[in-house]
Amino acid sequence: MDQLTGTILGLFFVFFGLGAVLAMLENWGNKLTKFNRQRLTLVHRVFGYLFVVTYIVILYFMFRKIIYLQEPLEPLIALHAVFALLIFPLLFVKILIVRRFTGLIEKVPYFGIAIFALGLTLNILTGGFYLLRASTGRFISLTNYDRNKLNVEVGRGLLERKCMKCHTLERVFTARKTEEGWTNTVNAMVLRDPSIREEQAVQIIHYLSTIRSISTSPEAMRLVGMELTDKKCGRCHALEKLYRLKRTPNDWIRLIGEMRAIEPAWISHEDVKTISRYLLASHSVTEEEAKRGLGSRLRRDRASISILFEPKAPVAVMSGEEIFKNTCNLCHNSDRIFAAAGRFMGSKEQWRQIVEKMKGNGADIADQRVPALVDYLVTLKAR
Repeated sequence: MDQLTGTILGLFFVFFGLGAVLAMLENWGNKLTKFNRQRLTLVHRVFGYLFVVTYIVILYFMFRKIIYLQEPLEPLIALHAVFALLIFPLLFVKILIVRRFTGLIEKVPYFGIAIFALGLTLNILTGGFYLLRASTGRFISLTNYDRNKLNVEVGRGLLERKCMKCHTLERVFTARKTEEGWTNTVNAMVLRDPSIREEQAVQIIHYLSTIRSISTSPEAMRLVGMELTDKKCGRCHALEKLYRLKRTPNDWIRLIGEMRAIEPAWISHEDVKTISRYLLASHSVTEEEAKRGLGSRLRRDRASISILFEPKAPVAVMSGEEIFKNTCNLCHNSDRIFAAAGRFMGSKEQWRQIVEKMKGNGADIADQRVPALVDYLVTLKAR
């Protein structure tokens, strides 16, 4: 979950908590209220349930993020986690009083106010920080700093610690951008991650601009596009087929969109722009040239995309596990598949349908290998 989505979810969280608290105070604290008390109770319960559901969702994503951290918790993140966890026992005790220990019912408003106060503080630390930073419009750039005072090794260390919290370092170390491109990328990361301070972001930009930057010449940009296309597309496709068949710009854009939809974690939005710019400049034809047969026009239906997924070698006898490693692992992480299989517990027919669907998406799996692969996938449910 990105920072913007988390901020929006946090605003709903605060809104639901505020609604529940106000309804509770109006019902129990205002003897002269003009509102129907039964309706106030209903409003309090509805907002309360929505508050709890939102809290569980936020807690899930918070723990998921903390689990994958490769470094000790930053003070701000640790404080955020403490406030989030404190809400749970207060909610639990409040529900116990309402449901079982009714003799303490007069204490419930205090618990409600404490829970709301913690929830509000929790979101000020994250969503409030994000909105404040976004509203200031502060753009971090090397032009405002003395480069002689910046250190490449410090920048690399910060990059390894900060960037690994959200994605693999392979994504960074295999990319090449202009200084402007890296500056824009780091600024986007700073906006999403409150733990990245400005002085740290400058060091990261300096490192990337020094070690992983390119010139802005057309030839350099073309080479970057070709390198990225080879890396991203060549993992699953025969590149000679990809480059030999020229298409119209609309066809390329449609095809690249199909590929990103299949594996969005592998092809980012920035990758789409770079690959599109390269293919449109070097491997496209006009609509008129396509009509004259000088290009290969791509139809909208998914089946036509299969021409890019021809087997690269003659079909050989392989075990189900070998087929899995040589095909499924090209686009999907093994741990992800094993975890999904454990939850799925699918039958042979269900796995066969999934394999056929993957073939329809372009997976390079010969028909003769499908039975062996299905037999192996069925065994994954025991892992």
